[in-house]
Amino acid sequence: MEELARLPVQLIWGADDTWQVPDWGRKLNKAIPGSELHIIDNCGHFAPEERPHQVATLTIDFLRRCSAAPPRH
Repeated sequence: MEELARLPVQLIWGADDTWQVPDWGRKLNKAIPGSELHIIDNCGHFAPEERPHQVATLTIDFLRRCSAAPPRH
């Protein structure tokens, strides 16, 4: 389980998600040490479909930062 705590985690959430409300994302962000949360305005539950450019940009940036960072121990 300790290994999982070292994995980088990015959460992307739609601000207008009525199925999994943004507050759940905030709680999940607090529950996962070192995670980062991005809430996208004017976006519901299907962020990759509703805001593909923003999701892609956030994902690419996250992957670049994770691949450049030394492993977390």
